[in-house]
Amino acid sequence: MKFVTPEHLPWQEMKKGVRFKAAWGNDIMITIMEMAPGAQIPEHSHPLEQVHCY
Repeated sequence: MKFVTPEHLPWQEMKKGVRFKAAWGNDIMITIMEMAPGAQIPEHSHPLEQVHCY
């Protein structure tokens, strides 16, 4: 099992106005996202379980 703290995860830019930090394991991915007012992400899906924190 991998332990991480959000402070140690790097920010990654998804697109202008949207950035995220991510941690994942074998069957799950957890993301912390920051979105500028009005920023949008196209609807999409992933095969694994995901948890998003905005």
